Amino acid sequence: VINSIYPNPTSGDLYINATAMKHVTVFNAMGQMVLDQEVSGDSMVLNMGQLESGVYMVKVTTETGSNVKRINVVK
Repeated sequence: VINSIYPNPTSGDLYINATAMKHVTVFNAMGQMVLDQEVSGDSMVLNMGQLESGVYMVKVTTETGSNVKRINVVK
């Protein structure tokens, strides 16, 4: 369960808070994986500033399942 994911839209860092995170994957609008990271803990910071402007899907996998959130990257 994702507790919070902010700011949205973002031009740089994206803060993710979720209980017992295991993995975070980011996909672009065409479904291509652009970022994939193992996580251990309840919070992390993703640098989205390296990505092009557009809509991305952030998949957060925890011990109890996974959730997907839509994030807008603006420059």
